[in-house]
Amino acid sequence: VQAEASEQQEKREVNFKAADANGDGSLDPAEFQAFINANADDNIGHAAKVKRFGAYDRAFEKVDNDKSGTVTWLEVMEGLAAAN
Repeated sequence: VQAEASEQQEKREVNFKAADANGDGSLDPAEFQAFINANADDNIGHAAKVKRFGAYDRAFEKVDNDKSGTVTWLEVMEGLAAAN
């Protein structure tokens, strides 16, 4: 289970970097949607459920702790910790 979690974590990080189209280290709502879709395709976490229900905005708001309009990798990690 630990190895699987680590593998998912690595995929999630790769997906984050791939979704960060402008390379600024954070995701705007459109980039976040691409990140969720990539995670859903990789069957990571709750991403498939977010995608199925089109709940991108709600998920984004939950993760955007500082309400900056973008989410950083740290915010994604904090959001995952809070969800578990």
